[in-house]
Amino acid sequence: ELGVSISEMAGRLELARSIVRSGRSVCVLTGAGISTDSGVPDYRSPGRPQVKSVQYNEFTRYHAHRQRYWARSMQGYDFLHGSAPNDGHKAVATGQRKGAVASLLTQNVDGLHQKAGSSEVVELHGSIHEVVCLDCGNVTKRSDLQTILKAMNADFIKAAEEQSGASAALLGRLARPDGDSIIEVDYSGFLYPPCAPCGGLLKPHVVFFGENLPKERAALSVDLVENADVLVVAGTSLTVWSAFRLVRRAAERGTEIVVVTRGPTRADDIIKPELRFSESATDVLNELFTSE
Repeated sequence: ELGVSISEMAGRLELARSIVRSGRSVCVLTGAGISTDSGVPDYRSPGRPQVKSVQYNEFTRYHAHRQRYWARSMQGYDFLHGSAPNDGHKAVATGQRKGAVASLLTQNVDGLHQKAGSSEVVELHGSIHEVVCLDCGNVTKRSDLQTILKAMNADFIKAAEEQSGASAALLGRLARPDGDSIIEVDYSGFLYPPCAPCGGLLKPHVVFFGENLPKERAALSVDLVENADVLVVAGTSLTVWSAFRLVRRAAERGTEIVVVTRGPTRADDIIKPELRFSESATDVLNELFTSE
C-alpha cells in the first residue's frame, strides 16, 4: 500500500496474526481474488473487460442465451477444470488441518479450495463442476457434459477458432471465474443436450445473477459467521449482497474482521483500517495461517 512503511506493515500483520491465533472460532470467507494466482481471472480487477453476466431468467427462458452460455462454457471449462490451487488456498487448508480455521465459506465456484485439501467448504454460489436438471433435480458431473458438448459441436469448435483467429486452448485461457470464456462468435448452430433421465433443462449447478441462494445454504453461512469471533475475508470486493451481508452481520456483532483484497470493498467503512490489507491474498493468508 502506498504510504505504508515496512515496519508499519509488519506491525499490522503481527496484529492480524495475533487476532487470528487467539480466536476461539475463525471463519474464512473468500472470493475470486484468491484464485488469481492460479491463473483464474477475477471479475473486477483493473483492465478486466466488462462482460455482461448470465442472468437466471434469460438462461431459463431463451434458447439463444443457453446456446451462448454453453458454447462459451465449453471453451472455458477445460482451463478452469485443470487449474491448480495456489499457496493462498493451501494456507487456508493448512489452517483447517491445524484447527486454526473453524469454517470456510467461498463465493468461488472453481473448487480450488477442495483441490488444496480443504474440507467442509460452504460454496455459497455452488460448483461449476456440477450440472443440475431444473426439472428432475438430477446432478451430474460437468466433465461428463464437457465430453458430450465437444462431440456434438465439432463443427462449431472449428468455426469458432476460424472466426476468432484463436486456438481452442487460447480461447480457454480467456475463461472467467465461472468458466464462461470471453469469446464472441456465431452461437446459432451450437447444440447442447437435455437431461438424460427426464429430458429436462440442464443448468450449471451455480447461482446465476438474479437467482437466490438456496435457503439452507444461506442460513448455514449466517450461522457460521455468527458463531465466529474472527472473520478473515480474502479476495472479494463484497459487491454481491450474499457476501456483504455476512461481513455486515459480523461487524454488528463486534467480531474482529481482517480483510485482504486488492482495491476497494463495499465494507471498507465498517472495518478497522489497521486490519485492512491491499496486498496479495496469497501472501497475507500465508502469514496468518502457515508462518510460525
